[in-house]
Amino acid sequence: MTKRHLSYISIALVLTFIGLVGCSPKDIYKPNEIDIDIISEKNEDAKHIGPLEENDPQEDEDTSNGKPSIDNVGSDNKTSNREGESGNVSSKGDIQSNEDEKSLTLTKLLPHRPEYTWVYYGSTEYGHTMTLNSIETSKNNMIYSITGEVDDMSDGESKKDFSLKVTYVVTENSIIQTVDSDMMMDSKLSQIELIRTPLSKGNKWVQTQKDSNGKTIKLDSTIDDIREDNGQKIYTIIYKDRDSKYYERREIKEGVGVISLEHLLFYENEGRKESMPMGYTLYSDYSGYKNNLSINKYLPTSRS
Repeated sequence: MTKRHLSYISIALVLTFIGLVGCSPKDIYKPNEIDIDIISEKNEDAKHIGPLEENDPQEDEDTSNGKPSIDNVGSDNKTSNREGESGNVSSKGDIQSNEDEKSLTLTKLLPHRPEYTWVYYGSTEYGHTMTLNSIETSKNNMIYSITGEVDDMSDGESKKDFSLKVTYVVTENSIIQTVDSDMMMDSKLSQIELIRTPLSKGNKWVQTQKDSNGKTIKLDSTIDDIREDNGQKIYTIIYKDRDSKYYERREIKEGVGVISLEHLLFYENEGRKESMPMGYTLYSDYSGYKNNLSINKYLPTSRS
C-alpha cells in the first residue's frame, strides 16, 4: 500500500469521525428536551393539585358547620345522628361543640341527646315518667322538649289528664323550665329559672315569676351547695319567696338534669292553714338511655 493510499484512508476516517461527532449532539439533545417537558408538565400538575387539596377540607367544613335556624320548637332543621362528631345540634342529634354552643356552658347539666328517660317517685306514692324528645337550636338558645305522664293511682278510673309537657330553654347564662301539666307535682310556678351562671357556690340572683293564681312573686335564688358523684357535679339550688314561707329546693346533676325537688305545700286542716314539704326524687336505676336501661335490668335496684 502506497503513501497515497494511506493518505486517502486517513482522510476518510477523519471525515467519518467528524460526521459522527456532528450528529451526536442532536441525537442526545432530543431526549433531554423530552425530559425537561415531562418535568415541566409535572410541575404544572403540582401547581394545579395544590389548591384543590387545600380547598377540599374547607368544603367539608362549610358543609358540616351550616347553622340551622329554628324559631320555634318543632321547626324543621338539620339533623345529626353522629355521636362524638362535630356538627350542629338538632332534634335527632347530639349536642356538639360549635361556635354558638361554646357560650352555652349550661348544656352540660342536661342529657347530651334525645331519648333520655327520667323516672321519678315521691311523696304519697307519687310518680311520673318523662322522655326527652328533641334538642333544637333557636338563635342563641337550646330548646329541650319533653313529654310524659304522671302515674295514675286510680287505675284508670280518674278522668283527669295525667299528661305532662316540660321545656328547658338553655340560654347563655341560665336554664329556664316551663311546665304544662294538671297533675305533675312540681312548683306552683309554671315557669322558673332553675340555675344561673356563674356555677359557683354562693351565686345569688333574684327572679320574678307568676304562680298558678297569676300572682307575681319574687324569689331569692342561691346555689347553696356543689358536690360530686362519680365525677359529675351536683348543684343544690334554693329558691325563697320574699313575701311568704314558700320555698323550693332542687338538685341538678351534670348530664342528667333535675334529680330531686322539694317545695312547701300549703293546705288547710280543720280550719287552720298548715304546710308541709313535698317533692320527688329521681329513680336512677330506671332512668337514662335505652341501652343503659337494658343493662340495669341485670343489676340490683335501689331508689337513690
